[in-house]
Amino acid sequence: MVILSLLLSCDTGSGPFNRDAVDTQEDSGSIDPFACPAMRVVPVQSWTSAELAGDSEMGGEPWSEHPNFAGPGLAAVDLNKDGYLDLAIADPTGASRVLMGGEAGFSLGSAVIPQGHGLAAGDLNADGIEDLVLARWEGTPDLLGRSDGAGAWAWEEIPETLGHGLSWSMADSDGDGDLDAFAARHLEMVNDEEAAAGLVSGPGSWLYENRNGGKLVATPEATPSPTHGALGFMGQWLDADGDNDLDLYMANDFGAWVVPNTLLINDGTGRFIDSGDSTASAALYAMGAGVADVDANGRPDLYISNIGSPLLILNQGAWVNATASLGAELPPSEQRQSSWGVDLVDLDLDGLPEAVLRFGPLIFWTEVPYVEDSSGQKWSDADAQADALLLNSGEGFQVSEDFQSTEVGRAVIHGDWDRDGDPDLATTAWTEEGALIQIYETQGGCPDGVTVKGPIGTRVTGPKGTQWILPATTFSSSAAEVYLTTGQSASFQTELEVQLPGSSPTTTRVSPGQIVDLR
Repeated sequence: MVILSLLLSCDTGSGPFNRDAVDTQEDSGSIDPFACPAMRVVPVQSWTSAELAGDSEMGGEPWSEHPNFAGPGLAAVDLNKDGYLDLAIADPTGASRVLMGGEAGFSLGSAVIPQGHGLAAGDLNADGIEDLVLARWEGTPDLLGRSDGAGAWAWEEIPETLGHGLSWSMADSDGDGDLDAFAARHLEMVNDEEAAAGLVSGPGSWLYENRNGGKLVATPEATPSPTHGALGFMGQWLDADGDNDLDLYMANDFGAWVVPNTLLINDGTGRFIDSGDSTASAALYAMGAGVADVDANGRPDLYISNIGSPLLILNQGAWVNATASLGAELPPSEQRQSSWGVDLVDLDLDGLPEAVLRFGPLIFWTEVPYVEDSSGQKWSDADAQADALLLNSGEGFQVSEDFQSTEVGRAVIHGDWDRDGDPDLATTAWTEEGALIQIYETQGGCPDGVTVKGPIGTRVTGPKGTQWILPATTFSSSAAEVYLTTGQSASFQTELEVQLPGSSPTTTRVSPGQIVDLR
């Protein structure tokens, strides 16, 4: 592969991007995006809490004292700048060593992440290495891990973070060139009857602005006050209205009684208003939201996990519920009730994103008589619930026979672990002994993709669709990169349109197999 440290052959576009503007040379190796070899997702490595255990002094309270609906979490970073992605792990059972990526797969590293259950990654201080934000339990401050330049992080407490932090997500919300962060917070325990009576409020889900080179400062005034009391699971960034600033979708638990999911529109200065969209404001037990262009219209869509069927809403100028019409409905059953982490990513490089969902019970070490889904129906809270990989044909989704693990699933992220040009997966789960980290490799699919690394919020459009660098997932952070098919042989060049946050679109000509780094 060729690694490009700068955007090559850039020129400012002077009109709408022409998806057919590619090299006109003859090419006998063109690939029909819907006729590529079949794709499989194969487990290749796994790690347990015992194998990953780090410095005991960086631990905390006994993990059994906290409910296991939080974490474990993952963050994909390149800690030693060798071109291979590494994995930082937030383990609720104790401090955890990082996994260092390489040609032979992952191996144990020396850097240690303190005990926690959610991670977000991003370069807060602009030194070229990802910093981390670690979510921790109620009454304990969340932590900021500043990269020390020597392959580790220095940890400090973040002020005003005593609520039960679940997921942080980073983006430049105010257009000043540095990353801010949204914190989704919950309660350690929720009384269902009190919640249904309107007596429950969350501890404060809101934005933290980046000031003075990486200091995160609570700015609740940036978002509407009614949303602060949400039982938040995550905030997903997306440009919902196409104005080249990032809006925010809040995926909230107990939505029917506390605060429903809410789409917040950015006014361009990092201040947000409620969109008021009734379809986006779904009242779910939402635990995650994936973002991608599902229907190839150039706009970001959302797939939202839930107790009960997930929800697919398409951005067609107005938001439309397409869960049933596109085959994205997964009706609850005795074997599949509660989805957690959700990721929309083009695994087979055909230009259309697949949907990946992790399923698992709410609590697994204590018997729970039933779980009530978002429609009010009660189900047994089965320990064995099958994950789901939904393949996108362009006409709708179909559930794959791959990726149907029945572990106590929680998080899922993507990244190109083996640097072969297509995205792979990593997941977290609970076992009776603690956390389980599973590494998956994608095999098959369309060959010769292009990888684009860049700032969070970057939009990339190729001949087979549009993608955004938006790495946030439940408890976790995928790699800050996207993967696009060119649909051509290795000798064929094509154009990508690239739009960095707050900038005008540019175009670049690339060849299959290249890695383009815009950072």
